[in-house]
Amino acid sequence: MKKATWISVLVVLVGLVASYWVMMQTSAQPKAQRTPELQGLLECAAYYELSTETINRMQVPQMMPVAGRLAQSAAKARELLRGTMSETEVNEAIAQAKDQQLASLPDPNSLRPLMAQYQEPCKAALNTAS
Repeated sequence: MKKATWISVLVVLVGLVASYWVMMQTSAQPKAQRTPELQGLLECAAYYELSTETINRMQVPQMMPVAGRLAQSAAKARELLRGTMSETEVNEAIAQAKDQQLASLPDPNSLRPLMAQYQEPCKAALNTAS
């Protein structure tokens, strides 16, 4: 091959390696830290969704209005979160929070521990965020 061809090949290879390196550096950067407010909204969304699911499984007609209000609160928390995170990030973070909350329960059908921990702070968080 001619010298000019070798130089062209070398320039292309260096460009590809540099592009790959830059791509790897930017994708390796950690996601932005969650603020306490954002983490609180994630936990509230998880709490509201778990509560809604649990009440719906009970199939008690008198509790359906409560489940409806909890579902509305979960939707509101999700809406607020989507203002700062992508839909995928919101879904993954809420799923993780729900798993953690379920793991903390002595009985997955008893909402008392979650209610004691989240009911009032979540009401306040949603009222403050709106």
